[in-house]
Amino acid sequence: MVYIIMDFAQKHALKQADPKYQKFSSDITATWQEKRKINGKQCIVMREICQLDHALDLVRSKSFDFEVTSDKTDKVLKKSTGQDGECWYWTYHNGAEEIEKIMIQKCIKVANLAVQWDVLTERIASLNKDQDEYGDKLVKKAEAKKNDKEVMKG
Repeated sequence: MVYIIMDFAQKHALKQADPKYQKFSSDITATWQEKRKINGKQCIVMREICQLDHALDLVRSKSFDFEVTSDKTDKVLKKSTGQDGECWYWTYHNGAEEIEKIMIQKCIKVANLAVQWDVLTERIASLNKDQDEYGDKLVKKAEAKKNDKEVMKG
C-alpha cells in the first residue's frame, strides 16, 4: 500500500485556501502592527526622557551658579528681578526636582509600554503555534481523505 503525502506547495495551497487559517494570519499581522506602534511610542518617550535629561543638566548647572553669590551680584539680581542669588538657587533647584518627577513618569510609561510589547510578543507566539497546529490538522485530514480514496480504488 502506498500512502500519499502532500509536498510543501500542496500543503501551503491547502492552508492558504482555508478561511480559519487565513484568520490566524491576519490576526498575527495585526498584532505585529500593534507591536510596531508600541515601539514607536517607546522611542518617542525615550527621546523625551533624553531631552529632559539635557534640560536637567542645564537647570542644575544654573542652580550651581547661584549657590553662592556675592553681595554685589545679589544687589543687581534684587534690583533687576526682585530676587537675590539664594532665591534663584532654589528656583532652579526646585525646577530640577520637577524635571526629575516628569522623567520618572516617562520611565513608568516606557515600562508600561514594555509590558504591552511583551504581551503582544506572547500573543504572536501563541497565534503562530495555534496556526501551525491547525495547519497540520488540515494537512493530515486532507492526506487521510486522499489515502481513503486510494484504498477504495485499490
